[in-house]
Amino acid sequence: MMSTKHLRSLVLGVLLLVAAPASATNIVIVNADDSGEGLNDTTPRPAIGGNPGTTLGEQRMNVLQYAAQIMASRLVSTVTIRIAVDFNAMDCSSHPAVIGSAGTSYLIRGFAGGQAGTLYPVALANALAGERLDVGHSPYADINATFNSALDAPQHGQCLAGGGWYYGLDGKTPQGDLNFLNAVIHELIHGLGFQSFVDLRTGALKMTDAGRHMPDIYSTHIKDLRVSGQPRWPYMTSAERQQSALHTGYVVWDPLGNSTTANAVAALDPGSSRSGQVKLYAPPDLAPASSISHFSDAVSPDQIMAPSANDSDVLHGLGLSVCVLRDIGWQLHSSVRCPDHGPIPSFDSADNRFVDRHSTEYSGTGSGGGCTINTQTAFDPLFGGMVFIALGVLGWRRRAHVGA
Repeated sequence: MMSTKHLRSLVLGVLLLVAAPASATNIVIVNADDSGEGLNDTTPRPAIGGNPGTTLGEQRMNVLQYAAQIMASRLVSTVTIRIAVDFNAMDCSSHPAVIGSAGTSYLIRGFAGGQAGTLYPVALANALAGERLDVGHSPYADINATFNSALDAPQHGQCLAGGGWYYGLDGKTPQGDLNFLNAVIHELIHGLGFQSFVDLRTGALKMTDAGRHMPDIYSTHIKDLRVSGQPRWPYMTSAERQQSALHTGYVVWDPLGNSTTANAVAALDPGSSRSGQVKLYAPPDLAPASSISHFSDAVSPDQIMAPSANDSDVLHGLGLSVCVLRDIGWQLHSSVRCPDHGPIPSFDSADNRFVDRHSTEYSGTGSGGGCTINTQTAFDPLFGGMVFIALGVLGWRRRAHVGA
């Protein structure tokens, strides 16, 4: 079951401005929690796995800060990327458990640098335009994210059979726990554009506020090799897209001429691709929370944007996800290659500066997606557990705002 938290009249606390390398990309973490909860939780915690925080709130923020550093070291944007984060108690049982929600606040079209008649997540649109496009009517964040605080509650009992969040930065997740850094990176990548906005239940393209159906930039790269002519999704009917989402092994990512993506795919293990293009997740039984907006679970080596991700992914780089982000329009830093195998920047709180902002209230209607953990299979002793992570692209209670 998907669960999201509608952001209501939140008082902003401190904005965390993450320092970035040359040609700086600034990522701001907006603390959207109230005093004493979530990122402001003062419960004492011993430092763990390279995370120097001594309270629960500090450790949570440090992981978010580190994730922001990782993304800032990969992507180029002259416009600050703002990510609002809070913690909230969500549904949690031994199988499955909701771990959080995330998504872009807006979809934008019709701007210089964008593809005509195509919807873009706001952070990408701003980066392509080189200016903030949503001035005057935007929420305070480009991406909204909420994570499940129940995983830290001492009384959570049967929640994931007693497992909880691991806030270490070393990738050494204890068996039965969940790597928070991996979950954050996975969600941020979704919010930056690794997601389809097609209604998989009907095959309909995203409807704008003016009632027009348009493709999103991610979906323009989806191709079905099983359909005659091997069309990309924008050129199919809704009925064809609806059926295409079930064509296991035939739905692929079309890099549209990006040879480095093609070369990266060619280096994957057999079974990861078809006709030289990496497979997307398209199980025969529709999974609205994960279908299409992840790489296929047949892709090997493991990818952070697969429907199941092991706890070692982040420390080995972001893999093919940077190829997809580049294909949809993100500029990569000159040192970043496709696929990405690192290095991951060292966490150093001294590299970050805190900027005080005046408190602001916001009644939000931005979009968000849910992630679930499936504990049906046994935990892998080598990596400390397999987690099934799925973006609730279709189950969002908060809808994305789109242009006319």
